[in-house]
This record gives sequence, structure tokens and C-alpha cells, in this order.
Amino acid sequence: MLTPHKTQWGITIYQKWIQSFNLNYPVGSKFLVWLSLHMLLLKYCPLESRIANLVGKLLGVDLTNNTKCSPRFCVVLDLDVRWVAKVDIAGLDCKVEVLINYE
Repeated sequence: MLTPHKTQWGITIYQKWIQSFNLNYPVGSKFLVWLSLHMLLLKYCPLESRIANLVGKLLGVDLTNNTKCSPRFCVVLDLDVRWVAKVDIAGLDCKVEVLINYE
């Protein structure tokens, strides 16, 4: 079970050890990662947390997001699932691609 904790090094997670764990095939393992949303139009900024939550479970938000053109978020991702490179947003007037940059 994923358990996020705040430590002196930031947010960390502890996972129950699995005896059959294989480093080359980490089934069920989770990873915390910071990502930023590129090419996000201003009109979609109120939805930025929801967009980040589409990529992975949202754990944290960069407190300086309101001063950045590419907002940052901390999300939990599965190591055994392919990470998305972009999120498509369909608006009333157009379809927009938001690029995901993993840090």
C-alpha cells in the first residue's frame, strides 16, 4: 500500500516489501515524480490540477505555480504502466494537446 509521508527530504513513500520483487519487472511498484504541464492555455489553468490528476494520483502542487507558465505537480505513477507524454483536452471550440514533462 502506498503511504506518502513528509520528511526532511520532502514527500517520500514506503511500500511493503514483496519477496518475489524483480528489479527488471517492478509489478505493483509506485514512484513519486514531479511533472510540469507545457503548452497549457490560460483558459485551462483553472483545470490544471484535474489535468495532472489524469496523469497520476495528485499528491502535491508547486506553491509557485501562479508565477509559472508551466505549472508543476507531484503525482504517483506505477512503474509497470507506460507513462503518458501528453493529455488531449477537448474544449467547445478546439482540441488542445498539453505536453507532460517529467522532472
